[in-house]
Amino acid sequence: MGAPEIPETPAAPQSSPEPASRVGWRRFALDTRALGRRVVSPEKGDFTRLAVVGAGVLALYGLREEIRDRVVEPDPDKRSPAAQDVRTLMASGLSTPLAALAFAGAGRFDGDSERTETAQVLLESTLWSVGLAAAGSFVIASERPRDGDEVNFFRTDGHGVSLDVALAASLAAPIDRRHLRPRPGDTRGERFAKGFGRAALYAGVAAVAWQRMESDAHWAPDVFLGAAAGFGVGYVLCDAHEDTRKPLPAPRVAFSPGGVTLRWRF
Repeated sequence: MGAPEIPETPAAPQSSPEPASRVGWRRFALDTRALGRRVVSPEKGDFTRLAVVGAGVLALYGLREEIRDRVVEPDPDKRSPAAQDVRTLMASGLSTPLAALAFAGAGRFDGDSERTETAQVLLESTLWSVGLAAAGSFVIASERPRDGDEVNFFRTDGHGVSLDVALAASLAAPIDRRHLRPRPGDTRGERFAKGFGRAALYAGVAAVAWQRMESDAHWAPDVFLGAAAGFGVGYVLCDAHEDTRKPLPAPRVAFSPGGVTLRWRF
């Protein structure tokens, strides 16, 4: 008699990699790292975007006096009430928290994790847009038009980046990117509704920018930089949520006869 056959033990199923966290403090840390990575290591197309923003700022600085003469309305009673209402709606301190609460509530109600995730993206977008606007106003410490026309640098009393416009753009960017872009399978009515919603968001940011210039609170380049800050941060954070598998760079210190260099390795 031969030796009894020993049945083969089935191989244990390989566990799939744990999906990246979509909400919570861990997700906040991942998004913050992704934002920092984008700053120290711009991706394809980022330099072109920066060049466009830089060219726009320089052009607007050259035209800022002329634009102010055409836009400013000295009489508060004659200023656009609609623009002020939009500013209250999109750029007040409660705008983003209320929008995030609405998305979180809708996500919990119908079990849509994408909406719950959007709530966190909105809060992160506003947080870092405020930080970027504050840093920009420190670097470009220009005076408000009603106070003067000096442009200083590295001062704490600057207003070179409009915070209100940055807040409005930081609110609009995640909603636009995550919920108003056409998707395969959308009906004609859905595409129309999304297009209308996108137009309304961009018009809202433009209305906030107009209100800040009309009230003589900011120059044209200030509101342009505010929009660039809010949209830039918002869209980068959306990129981080759409591509969570991309490796983050690791710093590497290299010693050479010329000194010490810091490189970012992927």
